[in-house]
Amino acid sequence: QDEIQSRIRSQGPYAVLYMDLNNFKAFNDHYGFVRGDEAIQLTADLIEQCFSEWTNGKTFLGHVGGDDFVGLVEAHDVEALCENILRRFDQSIPQLYEEADRARGKIVTIDRKGNKVDVPIMGLAIAVVTNKNKNFIHPGEIALIAGELKTLVKMEPRSSYLIDRRTY
Repeated sequence: QDEIQSRIRSQGPYAVLYMDLNNFKAFNDHYGFVRGDEAIQLTADLIEQCFSEWTNGKTFLGHVGGDDFVGLVEAHDVEALCENILRRFDQSIPQLYEEADRARGKIVTIDRKGNKVDVPIMGLAIAVVTNKNKNFIHPGEIALIAGELKTLVKMEPRSSYLIDRRTY
């Protein structure tokens, strides 16, 4: 929140990326918390690497908790960054799955009602809010929009990102 507030005060261009793993709970339940922690660490490492390679100004990466991350960059145009993160994620995450699950592209697990369900390999959802079309006053405004976007982007069956382009 402090970093977001700092960006708001600076009045320069910025984008806030909220990143969340899709199907993490099923993966964690199926493979156990040790491998779940490996998935979170792998994700953090590759996002951090992508951010460190970003040359368009200062970056910040934070772990909100669980399988949620937040990143800030000094730019509005972050398509290339999002695509790079997703490409690396989709190349790396399957290595955490057993060979048979990787070949099927899914795990078969039991839901809370005792039903067998197919859960696709994890994806990464990125919701992006920028100050291109709106001047924010409080980080809560950004979080509210990001929550709306995250709901939409998590509906995608694969790793994807969604940038808020609304004009206010």
